Amino acid sequence: MKKLLLKYRKSKIKKILYNEKIENACIIYNLLNNNTLDYLIKSLLKGKVRTNKKFNNGNCYLNKEKQFITLLNQFITFAKWQFYFLDNVKFNSILEKFISSKYSNVLLLKHAWGSNEYIDEYNLNFKKIMISNFVFNLKYCKNIFEDILKEEKIDIDLTNLDNIKEKDIDKILNILREIFYTSFFKFEIYELVDPIDKDVEYIYKLHYTKLLNNYKNNYDMLESLIKYE
Repeated sequence: MKKLLLKYRKSKIKKILYNEKIENACIIYNLLNNNTLDYLIKSLLKGKVRTNKKFNNGNCYLNKEKQFITLLNQFITFAKWQFYFLDNVKFNSILEKFISSKYSNVLLLKHAWGSNEYIDEYNLNFKKIMISNFVFNLKYCKNIFEDILKEEKIDIDLTNLDNIKEKDIDKILNILREIFYTSFFKFEIYELVDPIDKDVEYIYKLHYTKLLNNYKNNYDMLESLIKYE
């Protein structure tokens, strides 16, 4: 029964992607096909979301599938801005890691995207999605990043993302962007946002050390990195 419901919901989402102009439709379609979105789709709650505008049919509500697609599309666009320097293959690899994080359930929120009241809240939540796995990994290798965390004056609670101040969330995201920017053309970067597997923890630590050394040796590259507030 659950499999049938999941299949039905995915077919409804694909129909929306096919019939409407959605900027990141192809990316979302691929995420559907590789099952990255299954957990979120299974968790979709009943109910409609009131918007600030009327559609052609006079309706001013979004169903749960359309609300989910709207938020997911906005998140992908936001992530593209932050990681504009990555090619499609590398961007898609980290996007899957972002969406697979436990914090991606914020994409199930029922607040209307078009409401100015919630845009800042959504943007903050989008940042949390992007850094959540990285913050999780810091619990196991904080010593590797200790110098840079001290330099940026980041004192964070690694046990709860919601306890991290917004200014520190911005700093952590910027560190992630900078490491990606200095390394994406040389190394695999998705491991930074892939939750550490304790059985091979030492391999992750070796790779993180390599990425961080490369980052420090290519710090001058960051002058060309576009910064987003």
